[in-house]
Amino acid sequence: MQVIPDQRPKKSSSMTVALLFLVVTGFLVQGVAGDHQPADKAGVAASDIEILSTPVIDGSSSEEALLLSTTLKSSNPTDLILAVDLECALWTDVTVIGNDDSQAVATVKIWITIDGEPITVTSSSEDDEPAKVVFCNRAYRMATTNVDDEDMQIDTYLSTRAAHGFTWVTLNVGSGTHEIEVWGQLDAEVTGTGMAKAGIGKRILVVEPVKLANDIVI
Repeated sequence: MQVIPDQRPKKSSSMTVALLFLVVTGFLVQGVAGDHQPADKAGVAASDIEILSTPVIDGSSSEEALLLSTTLKSSNPTDLILAVDLECALWTDVTVIGNDDSQAVATVKIWITIDGEPITVTSSSEDDEPAKVVFCNRAYRMATTNVDDEDMQIDTYLSTRAAHGFTWVTLNVGSGTHEIEVWGQLDAEVTGTGMAKAGIGKRILVVEPVKLANDIVI
């Protein structure tokens, strides 16, 4: 018997299971609740739990989940630096029986919107999701060959959690009050027998108004 573990991503037209859980939290805004709007800078953190799942279909994705929300009041047009840090957890479970091949892929994507419009990270025409950033990803595959016992079963399970961060920059945000939101989405693909899910734990958004060079290119 030869067992070949392989963690390289692999495209497959056969998807049998795609199960995602997005662990997100409610909103705890520093300061007074209600109509409080911080002047010229903003910050928000969260820690409660909400679970979302995705239908079992090919190339399955969870619903878009609102992770953080705050407001920024600016008296003059300004540039903004927006930093997101969060805990990202991934779970993958793969099973092979006899001569078999199974793979589980889990991906967490994060993006920010201002007044409903996403902040673009790249202007490349080759990127079909220019505003979204992959905060964590895992593709885990196991294949077995030359197995005489077709009833032999191997189960594998991986669980990881780590903190990750990314900084967005947007230019020439007009004066007034703006709504800033952090969104998350999970993509999962499972070929053969397995499971993939992900979670977002503690997280924080910090928004800092700045004046960048006039000729800066984002």
